[in-house]
Amino acid sequence: MRALARPLLSMIFVVQGANSIRNPEPLVPKAQPVTDRLVPMVKKVAPPQLGDRIPETTVNLVRLNGAVQVLGGLALATGK
Repeated sequence: MRALARPLLSMIFVVQGANSIRNPEPLVPKAQPVTDRLVPMVKKVAPPQLGDRIPETTVNLVRLNGAVQVLGGLALATGK
């Protein structure tokens, strides 16, 4: 059962993450209020080396979130 459940559950994350990477524009309006509040706060508390690398545009943050979803889905599918 587990051998079937993990890949099926992980496919949700992989497919949604890939869609976010390829076409982030539909998700930007929903993410905009969150990123407007979160990015300045994170940049304030992050070390300068890390704070300079944080993307500021919502489109890039949505793509970054998509990449994390793909990696998480693949990790779930492989049991890591």
